[in-house]
Amino acid sequence: MIVDDGVFRVESELDGWNERLMVFCDDPQAAAQALVRAAPRLQRVLWDGREVSEREWQASGLELTAAANSGSLRLAQPSDLTQACEYVSDPMLHADGASIYMDTNSELGKAAAAAFFAIIRDELLAEGVESARLAEHDI
Repeated sequence: MIVDDGVFRVESELDGWNERLMVFCDDPQAAAQALVRAAPRLQRVLWDGREVSEREWQASGLELTAAANSGSLRLAQPSDLTQACEYVSDPMLHADGASIYMDTNSELGKAAAAAFFAIIRDELLAEGVESARLAEHDI
């Protein structure tokens, strides 16, 4: 996967830091499916880059709940685990790929960003997308 400069290095907004990502590829539907599967994994990444399993996450007393009328996932209550990403939007389909919005609430460190890249790459490969470009995108 090719990753453009600037991905996971965004300007501060008043309400926190955010990522608007686009996966450019030949199979937008597969990219969207990969992003759907990546969403709960992205939300279980801690600031130190560890991806916490769903079992560990639930054992911590936190639950991921489906947002009303949406496939997006949100935290049901604030985290004591220093979660790196609080929200991932549903993917949006485009003619040349799929995009998502992530609310990270703060600038990411290298470890969390590397975990995000690995998760997105793994899910794209699982959907058969072997060639893709990850870039910032205005959603």
